[in-house]
Amino acid sequence: MTNLVILETNVDDATPEELAHALETLLKAGALDAHIIPCVMKKGRPGFLFRVLTKDPKKHVPLVMEHTGTLGVRIIPLLDRVEAPRSTSKIQVVVAGKKHGVRIKKSPVKNKAEFDDIARIADEHKMSVRKVKKSLR
Repeated sequence: MTNLVILETNVDDATPEELAHALETLLKAGALDAHIIPCVMKKGRPGFLFRVLTKDPKKHVPLVMEHTGTLGVRIIPLLDRVEAPRSTSKIQVVVAGKKHGVRIKKSPVKNKAEFDDIARIADEHKMSVRKVKKSLR
């Protein structure tokens, strides 16, 4: 069993940019996951469902309220969470004649290059992310 909770609130008076910043703030503050879901609220108003997965609601509820402007946050206990076993390794790749380290996340389901590493290489060589990914195959 785990002590995870989902924090959620509906927001209809914050801009998408403000909510994106709130999401990043919560992740930097240690939230395990966070996402924003568009929805239709009462009276047909467009809005967003703002959700955060956390082990520390006392720390994260005030941040949700401060950064979204909401007046209330639902705290939903999570019975459990199932995760695939995974590990990370590092490989060396050559892109545009230069060696780079790329972290690879491995699980029984799939292996995936760390996007931040791919983006860093793409920026350095002024290439698209897509082109860098192709060079890994």
